[in-house]
Amino acid sequence: MALLTLIIRRIESVKARIIAPPTCSPLDCSSPQGNGETGRIMPRAHWFILAMMFCHHTQVQSDILDLPSETPNNFEPFTLSSRCPSYGIDKFFGAVAEGDEISIYASVYQSGFVAPCYDNSVEVGPFASGSYTINYYTSENGGPFLLHDSQNIVIDKVSENEPAAGRVIISGEAAEDHVVATSHTVSDSNGMGEIRYQWYRNGQPIPGAIYESYLLTDDDVGHDIHCAIIFEDGLGVTESVISLPVGAPGEVANTNDQPVGSVYIRGSVSEGSTLTIDTSGLYDPDGIAELNYHWKRRYRTYSTLAQDIGSNNSTHVPTINDRYFYLTAVVTYTDLHGTRERAEANITGRLVPTDRPVVTPPIDLTLPATGALTRVDPGMATARDDDEGVLDTDLRQLVSNGIVTPPPTEGQLDLPPGTHLLTWAADDSDGITGEGIQIVRIDPIVNFGGDRNGPVDGNLGCPLILNGEAARFPVTLPYTLSGTLLADGSERLLQTATYQIAQPQPESMLALPDGLFEQLSDYASLQLTMAPPTNAVMGEKNTCRILLSSDNFAPDVTLTAHQGEVPSRIVSQTGGAVTLTATVEDLNSGDSHSYDWSESDGRLTDLDSEVGSLTFDPADLEPGLYRVRLSVSDATASADTELSLRVVDATSELTDVDSDGDGETDFAEGNGDSDADGIPDYLDPAGLPGNVLPQTSGSDNGYLMEAESGLLLTLGDIAFFAQHHGALISRSDILEYIANGLDGEADAERYPYAGGLFDFRIDGINQVGASVKVVIPQRQVIESGSVYRKLTPTGWGEFVADEHNLIKSAPGEAGLCPSPGDNAYQAGLSEGAWCVELTIEDGGPNDADGRANGRIADPGGVTTTLSDDSGSGSGGGGIFSPWLFLLLVMFHCLRVGLNVIPALLEAMKQQRESDSIDGIDAMRRCPAVTGLRPTTAHRGIPQHDPVSVT
Repeated sequence: MALLTLIIRRIESVKARIIAPPTCSPLDCSSPQGNGETGRIMPRAHWFILAMMFCHHTQVQSDILDLPSETPNNFEPFTLSSRCPSYGIDKFFGAVAEGDEISIYASVYQSGFVAPCYDNSVEVGPFASGSYTINYYTSENGGPFLLHDSQNIVIDKVSENEPAAGRVIISGEAAEDHVVATSHTVSDSNGMGEIRYQWYRNGQPIPGAIYESYLLTDDDVGHDIHCAIIFEDGLGVTESVISLPVGAPGEVANTNDQPVGSVYIRGSVSEGSTLTIDTSGLYDPDGIAELNYHWKRRYRTYSTLAQDIGSNNSTHVPTINDRYFYLTAVVTYTDLHGTRERAEANITGRLVPTDRPVVTPPIDLTLPATGALTRVDPGMATARDDDEGVLDTDLRQLVSNGIVTPPPTEGQLDLPPGTHLLTWAADDSDGITGEGIQIVRIDPIVNFGGDRNGPVDGNLGCPLILNGEAARFPVTLPYTLSGTLLADGSERLLQTATYQIAQPQPESMLALPDGLFEQLSDYASLQLTMAPPTNAVMGEKNTCRILLSSDNFAPDVTLTAHQGEVPSRIVSQTGGAVTLTATVEDLNSGDSHSYDWSESDGRLTDLDSEVGSLTFDPADLEPGLYRVRLSVSDATASADTELSLRVVDATSELTDVDSDGDGETDFAEGNGDSDADGIPDYLDPAGLPGNVLPQTSGSDNGYLMEAESGLLLTLGDIAFFAQHHGALISRSDILEYIANGLDGEADAERYPYAGGLFDFRIDGINQVGASVKVVIPQRQVIESGSVYRKLTPTGWGEFVADEHNLIKSAPGEAGLCPSPGDNAYQAGLSEGAWCVELTIEDGGPNDADGRANGRIADPGGVTTTLSDDSGSGSGGGGIFSPWLFLLLVMFHCLRVGLNVIPALLEAMKQQRESDSIDGIDAMRRCPAVTGLRPTTAHRGIPQHDPVSVT
């Protein structure tokens, strides 16, 4: 018995669906003869073909098969010997149209051999969509062919793939450090799905270069750079169109990278002694060839004129010819791209005929950072004079990352990451000074910038963040990439690689490698894991987990404020219009967004017609605090943000003093607030990372609050309203804040906050509802039985500890604490500790804004049990008098014209009877305080309208 089956194969990218597959009736085989082979017909690309299967004594049922598009020619022609008479029957040549009848002929001989009745290989097709009839004819012993069976088939969605047409065009300057971008005219008659990008260097994909634009780097110089757009068409075919190279082939030009690091002259400036040029800190991303040394004499330190000594050695021995000159040196070299470079060393002291004291500085130090500041014991220099013997030494000058700062009077230094030049000096009895230089290098801590969500269609990565300047380059970070499979939850190692930071930059993006995106749908999450780096310290946040999803992600929105060209949250009435601009980032690239500003302060009148910005004129506004709130929606999910602005009469007149001690004058830094932390730039020390916030003004040594890497610490509204330059507030600040009609609540009970009350906000939380850490140095050590009290939506209360909210402490030192997550932090508030670490859940019981919105507010502090003292103090350390509190309430209510005398008399009666007072209740008796906000001015005093307080 034999079963003849029609097989329709998918050739290359053609898709077809057989709705009604044929089943042909079996034939009788009268004798056990037959070759039992399968005949295949050589396919023509994009055509459907027919094939015959025949055998002896076996029923053969063949499935409908797909021919893989990448191997269509693996099927060799198979010639069937014809035993059929020549009846002039059509052999399936030519195209087949809907409604055509397709006939198959077979002869059965007395031997029982069954053969289809055609010669050699036959090509059939192409089939159009529609219905077809398959007729099956047989003949016996060479007799006439008779219809044996007939079947109908329906073929649906038969179409041929058409390759994409059009060009990919790259625009931009073909030079290092320039951004080039793509545009295209590509079209596809089969449709175009979502477009992905991939950049190539000399034909090889560049890892992480998967965006519409690309920043050309030093690695691209002299190479061909192309970009391809990749998409899936309507037939499910992956199409790729690649551009011509950027510029001319192989002509990505070099943009010179300036050398980083410093060159120093080491040794004593005395005749006969040896001075040495130290180039160990010099690094050039373009490479360094042979160094040349040029020693020079200067008559004055500030003079630009210098006399070349003529030496080309790394050492110089001062002679009589160098007397009365300052010595310096210049190092020159040609980098590996052919650019001539130079680096100038420091200037020594003046060489005088009298022998200078010989100062031997302590040994150079290279230390790992322990936090925003690292406490360093540099040791002590020694000095000797030939006539006077041993001399006393002191630290005469400290240059931190190129900024001259006053040296400390004590032996220990609190230094940020980077390079620090310590000049030790000794004076003899004639006032002749000898100097020696010590170099202290603090390697920064490197962390990932927090876990994040990611779409399965790519554009993924994790930021790497240094907590300060690198002292040595390059910073090299080995890492692994692994994934958790959706199917069984198992982990799979995907990549082991190394990332390099070769230029001074606080943050860089470690993008996921090319070639991963086709696999993403198999994974629930990806994880980058850092290994110990070189020239940096691995931080506690050494992993970055990306949770993958094909669902819609809520957009991320930030607000920035400018008055004129100056970025600032502090705006003056006379400074002109203020514009707040929304920046929206959305992981779902095809989303569109709507903007809702309606929750903003009603006193701000929008003067522009742009949906993504709000412009107002502060000229007619009263000085005070104004909130701008924005909600952005993509029609499926929404995100909100807010920004507080402070309107002032006028900004400060600035001079050439350096109030914050960061090496720049107040006038140069200006009144703006470029990092939006609420502190004017001239009072905000430059170089502090965004996750670090001072407690007081920039002149305060230490006492820096620090959140996890990648987060932003800013002043809370109470500190911002009080015009503080740090997060430390007093209880009177809280009362004044409330007395001006703003949301809040005073801590009515008499708790002493000896360690300080702090008002801050944490922004930049990648995953809404996550828990984050913040470290708060205490102004005094923690006492026995202390608790942390804070302001929440339900009022003041103790910090709520659970699995998502933790409070820990560490010994630390005055003003100096380990970074968040350090193992030094242990659960609870330990007596004698200087440092508190809070883990706060966004939207949890300790988040003062009460919402899971990627932002945390926290006024609070460490305190002990209830005190009977009725004194007052600053910095949250004293007790605020309830009588003074009542007077404040009365004063404010009288200002707005409300008769509160009966309420105050009742409150005084309660005070006499119970020796306690609920100050909040007293405040609530003045509606101008709790349910109203200033709107218009009457004789210079704000009037009020009802508002909703959240």
